[in-house]
Amino acid sequence: MNSNERMSYILGLFEGDGYQWTGTFGVTNRNREILKKASEILSDFGTVKWKSDDKGFFRVCITSRPAKRKFLETLEKTKENLLKNDLSAFYFAGKYDADGTRWKTRNRLKITYNIKDDFEFDIKLLKQLGIQSKIRNYKNRNAVALEISSSDATKFTEMISPFSVKLDVCSRTT
Repeated sequence: MNSNERMSYILGLFEGDGYQWTGTFGVTNRNREILKKASEILSDFGTVKWKSDDKGFFRVCITSRPAKRKFLETLEKTKENLLKNDLSAFYFAGKYDADGTRWKTRNRLKITYNIKDDFEFDIKLLKQLGIQSKIRNYKNRNAVALEISSSDATKFTEMISPFSVKLDVCSRTT
């Protein structure tokens, strides 16, 4: 992946699984392969630390206020240029790796968003790509699911599968 593709992927991943605290930033996820990919991209901004607990690795992060500022500025520019540079497949691969799920029995998938997240941006971006989606509210939870079904789910999966860690694992096991 080139630099723009890498930043588009990490933008999607960071929006779903990003971690920020004072001068620290990174990605929290239990999938080691996703953390490895995130670590490779984050290393462009500084020295990456791997954090673990009794269940294993769960976070890669960098502690540096200047690096954090540069990272967040780069993400902002990346989001502004997603469509202009045709990088949406990388962005949605990151989104899916962070918070995506596929139904086992139907051709449908979803990406979960915190109720405060900017899911409207993603709905508009998908629509521009010719992919229809809808929002469903979770009961008893401050979250929504952006759902894609049927032929649009196939189109979405084909678009992101070369760049998604989760879909790559799924395709090797089926």
